[in-house]
Formats: sequence, C-alpha cells, structure tokens
Amino acid sequence: MRIPALLGLLTPALLIAACSQERAPEAETPAPAAAAVAGTLVDDAAMADESAGDNWLAFGRTYSEQRFSPLNDINASNVGELAVDWYVDLPNARGLVSTPLVVDGVMYFVESMNRIRAVNAASGDEIWVWDPR
Repeated sequence: MRIPALLGLLTPALLIAACSQERAPEAETPAPAAAAVAGTLVDDAAMADESAGDNWLAFGRTYSEQRFSPLNDINASNVGELAVDWYVDLPNARGLVSTPLVVDGVMYFVESMNRIRAVNAASGDEIWVWDPR
C-alpha cells in the first residue's frame, strides 16, 4: 500500500480519536499578551489618535492617512541642521516594499523578497530579521 493511501485511511481515524479524548478542565483565561507587556496597544483608538506623534502605526500614520506628524522638534529654523544619524545596510535588497512603521522606538519594515526587519529607531541597531523563505 502506498503512503498517500495509508494516510488517507489513517487521517479520519486520528481525527476521531483526537476529538473523543476527554479534556482537562480549562484554567482561568490568561490576560492577553498585549496587556502583559508595557507599551503601546495598537488598536482602533491608537490608529485614530491624531495628536499622538511618537509612533507611526500605519501607512499614513493614522486612519486619516495625512502622513503628517504633530511633533514640532524639526521646524523651518532648524531643518537645515538635519544630518544622517545612522543607516541600515540591506544586503541583496532592492529597497523597501512598505512604509516603515514605528511603535515604541522600534522601526519595522519589509524589504525585497518579503524579509521583515525590526531595528532600534534611535540607533539603527538590528533587533531581528524574519525571512519567509
């Protein structure tokens, strides 16, 4: 008998056996992970908040898609003093394929081949990379 035929016969039996086993009484439901970690909860309220400027949570920053930050550290009198603080080498990448998002000082972006990176927004230090290969 071939493996696919054997699997076809065993699969229904395994499903029936798994469904018929008794379950232990469920423990108290744990708090959501977002509540356990201090930081910004990315939800509808945060995405709609036009006054908060510390995070860039969506393509256009908020649901209104204005791509405008209410922060005022950079203005007409000091814009000429801007300089590159850091950069990230993206080996084998053609560029970014998404708008970088920033949440609690971490910048997340997708580069070519759908690799996702998280970097420290203040220093550019890599926190992690995920490659979907």
